[in-house]
Amino acid sequence: MKLRIVLVSCIALGVAGAGRAGPRATDAPPNPEALWSHAWALHFFGPALGPGARPEALDALSSILDGSMMTGGGGWFRPGQTRYDWKWLAGRHHIDVSGKITRKDWRGPRELFDRLDRDRDGAITAADLDWSEQSPWLRQLGMFKQWFGKIDANSNGRVSRQEWEAFFKQIAGDKESFTPEQLQQAFDQKRSGPKSGPKKDAKFTTQLLKSLLANELGSPYEGPRVNTEAPDFILPTLDSKEKIRLGEFRGKKPVVLIFGSFT
Repeated sequence: MKLRIVLVSCIALGVAGAGRAGPRATDAPPNPEALWSHAWALHFFGPALGPGARPEALDALSSILDGSMMTGGGGWFRPGQTRYDWKWLAGRHHIDVSGKITRKDWRGPRELFDRLDRDRDGAITAADLDWSEQSPWLRQLGMFKQWFGKIDANSNGRVSRQEWEAFFKQIAGDKESFTPEQLQQAFDQKRSGPKSGPKKDAKFTTQLLKSLLANELGSPYEGPRVNTEAPDFILPTLDSKEKIRLGEFRGKKPVVLIFGSFT
């Protein structure tokens, strides 16, 4: 009952600001309650208010209400963004975005060309730099990893001769060979089972919502966008003997920031 009251209050408070997009990274930070109220209003009344940019908080909220487990691809887990994309690389090589860069035309180190040419066809194209879920290369990689996992019985990331022979015997039985149809059948049997979308669990969804509104699952504040200046901060080193300020590196060298939860 308490959660329902909170949700209704969030919707009521958020209707007034639902017609605009979420705050920018450079805005003065509003309180979290106002941002969640805005997200609730957009979730329930957004279609009637017209199109607009979707705040990250809205994606997280809608994903939970739709039954997502908040894994990769759900909520605010979006594809990475970069200004050094295929359009940028094609421009550097003076070709059309629908073209390709061969090894002969490549203007960088040979090793880098080999890394970017993911499908090993001797040319770099837009598909090689596509890291979205629709990427044919990533889809194929995912399928191969799934097959590898079926053979890797002890899940150590390697297939031993013993594991390979056991898998061969499972398919071929007492014979010395097997057909493509038998191989397909072996993988299909391993993958058998009903396929469905995310299952809604009322208790789990309630727990996720409580964590979300308590800012334990994430933050309603928008992260910096590509080409925007990163907010400055000061943090201690691991040994706590000194402090490092991000602004001290500005204009001197490239800086990579890696944020993650290791709990």
